[in-house]
Amino acid sequence: FAGKDGQRVKLWDKDAEARVDMADKQKWMDRFVDWHVEIISKQPIDIFANTSWLPASMTGDYELYWTPERVKKVVAAAVEHRVALEISSGMKLPKLSFLQIAKAAGAKFSFGSNGRYPNMGKLAYSLEMARALKLTKTDMFTLAPEGQN
Repeated sequence: FAGKDGQRVKLWDKDAEARVDMADKQKWMDRFVDWHVEIISKQPIDIFANTSWLPASMTGDYELYWTPERVKKVVAAAVEHRVALEISSGMKLPKLSFLQIAKAAGAKFSFGSNGRYPNMGKLAYSLEMARALKLTKTDMFTLAPEGQN
């Protein structure tokens, strides 16, 4: 994420909040959502990983920050640009409320475990969310046929 000085900041670093000016977390969240939309819209990606991740100081208030309006904005970009949303078992994200909006909008999904040992390949949360959403194979990400994007 772009810091106050324009340099890239890893939001999980201890000093990240000061470097990206998170004094007003709601205003920052609006910028964070716009950043999600920009990545989905402009980067050549098929799957958006760790969808709806938040910095540690905000995770306890997930629903306060990931409002339906914000979720719909990210989901609309994903649907428009045919980018699947990862259901991450490693991060236990997105939460069900986010996923329900995404499914209703026609988003596609993939499963992931965040690729870190010892939880690599463990998909319990992904499968739990798939059951809760009643996902079928038509809801899942598949590669486009050769020559199509």
